[in-house]
Amino acid sequence: MSALALTIITSNRWHLLDPGVGISLVLFLQWQAFGLTVTKLGVDQVIFAAITDNPHRRVVTTAHMRRRAAPLGLAFSLVVSVVFNPWYGLACFLSLVLDTQSILRLADLNARERYTSVMTASLLNYPLFFLLVFGLQVWRPVTIGLALAMFVMTSVARWAWLSVHRSLHSRLPALSCQGTALTGVAPLLNFLMFRVDQVLLGTTVVTTFVATIGSDFVRQLLFLGRYQELLSGGIAMLTGILLPRLHLRYPFSIREILMTAATRRWLILVHIIGVGLSLAAYTLVWRGAPLPTILLVSVAVSALLILPANVLTYSMIRQGHLRGLVRNLAVAVAIGLGTIVASYIFGAPKVFVIAVPLQLTFFVSLALSSSWLARQHAYE
Repeated sequence: MSALALTIITSNRWHLLDPGVGISLVLFLQWQAFGLTVTKLGVDQVIFAAITDNPHRRVVTTAHMRRRAAPLGLAFSLVVSVVFNPWYGLACFLSLVLDTQSILRLADLNARERYTSVMTASLLNYPLFFLLVFGLQVWRPVTIGLALAMFVMTSVARWAWLSVHRSLHSRLPALSCQGTALTGVAPLLNFLMFRVDQVLLGTTVVTTFVATIGSDFVRQLLFLGRYQELLSGGIAMLTGILLPRLHLRYPFSIREILMTAATRRWLILVHIIGVGLSLAAYTLVWRGAPLPTILLVSVAVSALLILPANVLTYSMIRQGHLRGLVRNLAVAVAIGLGTIVASYIFGAPKVFVIAVPLQLTFFVSLALSSSWLARQHAYE
């Protein structure tokens, strides 16, 4: 639902918000999502893997919130204050602290298959936020300051609801989860692997460079970026069902992978057809200059690789192959950033759009063909 709302803002078809406010809001939300990746330090993935592996324990994250999330959130928000302005930074810090705690609790609930609670809590953040923004716009123009205030309010609403309905198992042994450098680097690199182009669009240098292709190109990139978020959101809703069942146990052989693919061929076929049809339908919403073929192909390739990339990431975390995961992510992101730098040096802005699918292709290829390195469990 949140991805659909962002699609409405960036599609250029419906002017439900002032264009300047809409673009500023989209860029802020991308930075806030990036900040969440920093403050979580991968603890949400660790919690999900740990509880799906053994649900007979309760999660404790107090130490992580005090020693990791709050200081990192403050540091990141200072950067946001410089990039945007101090009001953006304040909204970023408050929402980061609240949303980090909420997401860690959601990971626990999701792993325990309490999907109704997960869905209800999820509706109280982005969907509620956009409902308030679009509803208020009917009565009066929504400024960016008012939008930021409402975003923080919805973060408070979700955090409060989860505080009342969180999973408490006082008789179970405690599992204390704190982010480390290794668990933190992995999701940070993972975020960049999926969204490095969207993050860099928040900088003046990259925006000016990409805009040389055409006046609509930056908005086109933002618009199609929302499709990937929409698809990722759909997959995330099925995370508790899909990932444990698609778990890939290491070591494995190519023959085993092919046999698994054969037994799951219906799922693969549905995934391919679903991506094709949904992307085709999604592009009908766009209003403006025709979407470039290279951009559509890049988005399609990225969309097809979202599920296998998530399955491999989950499998490596669950089995403790964090070093191998970080290595694969680092190589993939380095290749993507190298592609972007090369496109800038050689004045070829269209090459910029292939960075993300190139990163995902290398990540999946490395995970399937190279050693996962020694184990280092993120939990006991």
